[in-house]
Amino acid sequence: MVSEEAEIEGHVVGVFAWMQARVERVLAREDQLIAQGDVLIVLEHRELDARLEAAGADVPSPPAAPLEGRSSHAGRIRPVTLSQAHAILGSGSQPYRVASPNRDRTHVRAPVAGRVIRTAVVPGQLVDPSQPLVTLVERDDVWVLASFRKDRLVHVHTGQRATVHVGERAFDARVDGAVRAGSPVRLEFATRPDAPPRPGTSAVVAVEVG
Repeated sequence: MVSEEAEIEGHVVGVFAWMQARVERVLAREDQLIAQGDVLIVLEHRELDARLEAAGADVPSPPAAPLEGRSSHAGRIRPVTLSQAHAILGSGSQPYRVASPNRDRTHVRAPVAGRVIRTAVVPGQLVDPSQPLVTLVERDDVWVLASFRKDRLVHVHTGQRATVHVGERAFDARVDGAVRAGSPVRLEFATRPDAPPRPGTSAVVAVEVG
């Protein structure tokens, strides 16, 4: 039994900037398959680099002690205790503590694996956390909704095998969830496609009945 009124569905994820900054590079491309953690957008970070360098200069260094039998001008690093080391490492200035995590966030990464369906920024554009920079669809969370006529729907049952045709591609699937009159039938892919079809794409579904 065939339905030509089917469509690919999926969970859409918006990727946002953590702060206001200008876009330096856009690495993501529409329809690109990406892995979790891939860098999608690089924000300008020269100002943050300067702040880190300036703040890092304020972090104290361990004091020097003169060598035995030599002039005090020829020094060596004095051994420090564990408590002294913690005091030195923990005394970084507030600007450093603020700038360091912000510097990491200038690389906007993919929170999930999936497919890029939209990029909304260009280099030089000023962005902030209020707008998505990139929109993804999760690779592991794509399904199909198919509509059947009421007289045919009585032959559709949970667990039935099906084939989903998207253009020239065909995917094995099965009927998933309850089948209710007046509602589209949900089908899950039998195996997760390495390159899943894009949500919003029309499909043709053939369900095995009998």
